[in-house]
Amino acid sequence: MSKIINSIDISFIIPFYNGKKYIKECVESICNQIVECVNFEIIIINDCSTDDSIDTLKIIEKQYNNIVIINHNSNKKQGGARNTGIQNAKGKYIWFIDQDDYIKKDSINKLLNLAEDNRLEILQFCFDEVNEKGIFIRSHFFGNFPTIITGIDYIQDMGLNSHPYTIWSRLYKREFIVENNFLFPENRVIFEDYAFAIDSMLKAERVKIISDSEYCYRINDLSTMQKSYLNFKAIYSYHTCISCGIELIDISKKHTNNPKVSKQLLYGGIWRINQFTKGLLKSEIIETNNFFELIQQNINQIEYYKSYFNPVNRFIVEHPIISRLLVIFIKPILKLIGILKCKK
Repeated sequence: MSKIINSIDISFIIPFYNGKKYIKECVESICNQIVECVNFEIIIINDCSTDDSIDTLKIIEKQYNNIVIINHNSNKKQGGARNTGIQNAKGKYIWFIDQDDYIKKDSINKLLNLAEDNRLEILQFCFDEVNEKGIFIRSHFFGNFPTIITGIDYIQDMGLNSHPYTIWSRLYKREFIVENNFLFPENRVIFEDYAFAIDSMLKAERVKIISDSEYCYRINDLSTMQKSYLNFKAIYSYHTCISCGIELIDISKKHTNNPKVSKQLLYGGIWRINQFTKGLLKSEIIETNNFFELIQQNINQIEYYKSYFNPVNRFIVEHPIISRLLVIFIKPILKLIGILKCKK
């Protein structure tokens, strides 16, 4: 096993918001590992927590001498917190961690040595889903490539739909992120890592995929994704469909020298951008209003991409005020039809 020599070998970046329930377990999963010749820092970005979570952070900070706490002056969501982490990271590699998740035992040495020995820009590994109590649910497998490949080859081999968008199941070389100016969109509630995950993979020239599971992703009702899906179907649809669709279309334009990949990205973006109607029709009135407020706030950007919407969806985004009234009016009718169909 090669020895990694660097002032700071790895920076763990953890966005934090009202996360006192799981943050201690998250940090301890990092600090309690047996590491050899490895120096690491844990950067926790407190994104304007509204409860007493900062007290929990201060207690943890006193226990370990390699924790850096950065307090935001305004709430920038997970994407903004990760950007702050990148700007302040000193490690040769970066590992993004979510506040309610944790890493597996003895993973740090293994992954760092793999990254160093193979001069990797991205090391992709697998992860497990666990429940609130940390009990195993299922594993997510992303393939096993024994040789070093490019990110484009990986996506061509796996297909865009099979490509993992989980930035926390990767080890990134910090220099690679900084030199390519990879940043997350700020102030977005969900799917802020979607474009980052795809764009960075497509740019990488040295990627290794391993079948080992090194990360535990916790499924719980307090997570941003769960709350967004259960309670904010319209906003969830806006970002997972329109925002992510636009991002895919933009990324496709960067890869015109590879027509197959560019076409795959473009068609994927067009498909995604037109999938928002289902979530919109399922949402409550307050969320319907929130959805159309997002449309109006981003109308200049949407106007640029309106040719990619199908005729019905184009009408919706071009006429948000009229469409809002139509959607609010038509939803009770659709529900009634649904009830009548159930009776049959």
